[in-house]
Amino acid sequence: RYQYVYFCRPSVTAVNGGSHCVSIKTDGGTAWNYPSSRKVKKDLTAINYDDIISSFKNIEIEKWKYNWDMGNSYIIGPYAEDFHENFSEPFNLTHNPKKVSSSQIAGVTMAGVKALVEDGEKQNDKISQMNEEIKHLKSKNEDLEEKLYRLSNRNEELERRLRLIERLLGKK
Repeated sequence: RYQYVYFCRPSVTAVNGGSHCVSIKTDGGTAWNYPSSRKVKKDLTAINYDDIISSFKNIEIEKWKYNWDMGNSYIIGPYAEDFHENFSEPFNLTHNPKKVSSSQIAGVTMAGVKALVEDGEKQNDKISQMNEEIKHLKSKNEDLEEKLYRLSNRNEELERRLRLIERLLGKK
């Protein structure tokens, strides 16, 4: 049996998990469910994935536990101040400089993954182009080696003839 708890924006009434609410669905564990349908979003803006990657470079990720945690459970994650400085301010995200929302972490992480996928595709294209260029240069090198071999043989033949002519003319 599932239980739902709703957290809504002020002045919004939760009716069956209204579209402006966040729900926790419990069934022995918990899972956060955020409204994410296109129908509940506005002011959509494309983002520059290179900027996302650059912002990740400035984020310190460490293993830590809360000051009040007396157990042995650690967390891996960023510091709110770093996240705020590198993502909230530059990308105009909702923010609290001392806290990080899990929905913002999820969104930024997904954007980072997409940025890496696109970067990987660009790198693969570049590698393919470089492999084609290498193949072309190897072929050209083989042609040049063949020409050098023929010229070297021709040169040896001409030197042999020159020595013969010099002998016939009495020169040493």
